[in-house]
Amino acid sequence: MPRWSDPTHRPATRRLHTKFKVKQAFCALARPHMGLNETRALERGKSPASGDASALHDQEEASSDVDADESASRSPDASGLKRALPDAESDASHTLCDRPCEKKLKREDAEPSSSSNDEREAPRRLQRRHAVLTHKSVALSPLNAASATQIRQHLCDVRREVFLRPMLAIVSKLMFHKANHGFFNVRVDPVAWKIPHYFEVVKSPMDLALVKNKCLDLEYETANECAQDIRLVFNNACLFNPLGHVVHEAAAMLLKEFETEYKRYRNKAEAAKNARDEHSCPFCLNNVCGICYEKCINFEPPFVLCSGACRQRIKRHAVYYKTPNGHYHWCSKCFTSLPKMLTLKTIPSSTNEQESTMPAAAEYTMSKLCLLKSKFLDELTEPWVQCDHCNGWVHQICALFNACEDADEAEEVMYICPLCRLEDLEVGDKNDELGMSPTETSVEEFPVKVEKDLIRSHSPALKQRTYTKDFTRALGFDEDIEEKVFDYLTRVDLDAVNASTTTSFVKSQDLQSCKLACFMEKWVQRHLGNLGEHDAARSIVVKVASSIKSLCHVSPTVRQHFQSASQEYPQAIDYTSKAIFVFQMINGVEVCIFSMYVQEYDKHCQSPSNRNRTYIAYIDSLVYMRPRHARTSLFHQILISYLAFCKANGYCYAHIWACPTTRGGDFIYWCHPSFQKNPGKERLLQWYVNMAKTGKQMGIVFACEDLYAREFEHLETTLAAQLPPYFDGDYWPTEAERLAASPPKRGRLTKEAYAASVCGAKFRKRVIDSVKSARESLFVIALQPACMLCKQLIVNAVYWCAPNVEGVDAYYCANCQGAATTDAQTEMRTEVPPLNLAEACSSTAEDGMSCPFLDYRPNMLKNCEEHHYQFDSFRRAKYSTMMLVYQISSTQRAV
Repeated sequence: MPRWSDPTHRPATRRLHTKFKVKQAFCALARPHMGLNETRALERGKSPASGDASALHDQEEASSDVDADESASRSPDASGLKRALPDAESDASHTLCDRPCEKKLKREDAEPSSSSNDEREAPRRLQRRHAVLTHKSVALSPLNAASATQIRQHLCDVRREVFLRPMLAIVSKLMFHKANHGFFNVRVDPVAWKIPHYFEVVKSPMDLALVKNKCLDLEYETANECAQDIRLVFNNACLFNPLGHVVHEAAAMLLKEFETEYKRYRNKAEAAKNARDEHSCPFCLNNVCGICYEKCINFEPPFVLCSGACRQRIKRHAVYYKTPNGHYHWCSKCFTSLPKMLTLKTIPSSTNEQESTMPAAAEYTMSKLCLLKSKFLDELTEPWVQCDHCNGWVHQICALFNACEDADEAEEVMYICPLCRLEDLEVGDKNDELGMSPTETSVEEFPVKVEKDLIRSHSPALKQRTYTKDFTRALGFDEDIEEKVFDYLTRVDLDAVNASTTTSFVKSQDLQSCKLACFMEKWVQRHLGNLGEHDAARSIVVKVASSIKSLCHVSPTVRQHFQSASQEYPQAIDYTSKAIFVFQMINGVEVCIFSMYVQEYDKHCQSPSNRNRTYIAYIDSLVYMRPRHARTSLFHQILISYLAFCKANGYCYAHIWACPTTRGGDFIYWCHPSFQKNPGKERLLQWYVNMAKTGKQMGIVFACEDLYAREFEHLETTLAAQLPPYFDGDYWPTEAERLAASPPKRGRLTKEAYAASVCGAKFRKRVIDSVKSARESLFVIALQPACMLCKQLIVNAVYWCAPNVEGVDAYYCANCQGAATTDAQTEMRTEVPPLNLAEACSSTAEDGMSCPFLDYRPNMLKNCEEHHYQFDSFRRAKYSTMMLVYQISSTQRAV
């Protein structure tokens, strides 16, 4: 699939996927009807009528024999059919298989009946032929293998999300309103609030938190239904509390505020509907997606950061300047202050290797006049795909259509949109077509045994076997027997196809697994089961998508200033980088809900200070996990399960830099939902503290300290014995680089005195002060107990615990447990056996697995941006998860 990463570049042509050759988009006018599978997935939101001039010329020549009247009668839209545009909100509760237009079968529209043999084909044989045609289409979309209930739920989710997202924004605004005071954000507890008669007055209790959860779970069928619940929250408060009461006054104020916001939303929705009705462009050709009832939907613009001093994101439609290779960008303001000659560094490709693991980049010079002036245009729309059954067009993301899988197919594969498939499933349920009656399929009157022809049965469309009909006619059988024989042969072919083909849609559980993934998955499933969430437990899948050897190049600044006579950092430190993803199956479709990147430094690490340590580099999550009340607990257990696996394999410490992301920033997932609030610093720190407390209660964590107290507080006295642990991308190496790049002013110091102040102990003092200022964000989690007397770590062995000795639990090894100052202390000690984590222990190293798409976190983020794998809505999160699993699966299949 081509990538267009340059926001100012738009390809002149729109490519369509086909099986045997790449065809240009068809001409909107004067073209004969398209045959089966002639058009495919439209890439990058380009119009099906925006082909280049040569393609259009060829198409006009190919259609020169078409009658002029017939050409004039064709519809100018992509499907050849006009569609009325319904109201998405009002239609959300209608029959889900209803379409915005009347549709015809492509075969009926494009292939008039000309053969008497076709007229005599039995309905069941046509059904089987259709089944063979669509057998391989399962790999194109998870909806092709979904049940009718799951497809209906998907259609409901897509359509309801359109109006529930703005309603969710209104609810969030009311919850954080200054007049709220937390009165309406939680359910009323009559016992705790000492109002036992509350339910006698209020018959239908409601709170904003419940409304928010119902919006997130897409339970409301209309926006008005959600509005009624919001009004109910404040009307209940006014009903129970008398006029003049602080709660009554706050409720009245917030109700008035809500009505204003709701009216504003209705006006915007009406304006958007009118604009949508009038919209027609070369991208959509006035077509309406039958799933979401929208026309053109734009992607999030790419993240273009100014390389100048401001370091701000370049705004849309703004003028900026870039290098010819597109690696550097400057906004108009920073461009004016650039020197005439620029000194830049080469940026290596991050496709296969992490940028930070590469050697120092070479520098080159460039004239300011060589920079290219560009305008930030972001009108990239979602691509479309045409159904081979109804000829209609739908968004690829709405239909969960895998265009990459479609392009990889060597044979012609039929695609059926979810709307057509839902109709087929509903008809099948009503008529019970899967139950074959003996009168329809019995071949006892002619028990001919036929050898299965796998070569023929693999064809997308089963061809009629003329020799079979000649044979039956030669024996003098009538047409009824002839049809039964051919019906039997077709069924044999279909059985052969089903038995011999393994084409199916790839799910996360089909990906390669390892001990870590299996251990974590069982751990979190057991936890959800203990909470009573058995359905959620079965829906969780944990996979290690990447496990590769990598190098962390130590900064020359750190090597220069952090050394002693007996200790110094090596030039590079090797480690194992792992990417861990957690998926949940929600109504038959997978969604990625959690991911993290870790660095594991084993006992063979070149740097002694890094041995048997793991660094949790990045953690990211999404709000789509269900049920929502178990979300925080689940994410805690995911981390604890990873720490338990590390503990079982001899790791002693886990390091975490708790750094909240900035607004609009992304750690792993490209484009988070706008309603997902980024946790502030205090909330994030408390989240990790609670996780560590839970881990300690489970016997996984033994202490939770900060990096300053553990490594830097007495650095000058311990430097000769051990250096601070150095991790790729950690806080203190980054600070050391920053401080070295901005040395203090010389002032009146002599050259020698100034040189002494910026190196050695003086420089280390500046780094230590910086670490001290951020100490609460730098967690050091002990996974093994340390003996209080000999200070040795007790690695997965029996230990003795004396709780609350001077406020801290004291641990003793087998050699020191008898050394007690008093008999009372000896009696307090409890023998604790090591945890039984045998299923996590591994005596042999597992084979690594690589996926260039996501081996490193910057790769994952950049590739998702270029491919438009966004997670800012439930609809897009489903699609992006599907494509993410496909990228991982494709790499694993290629090995």
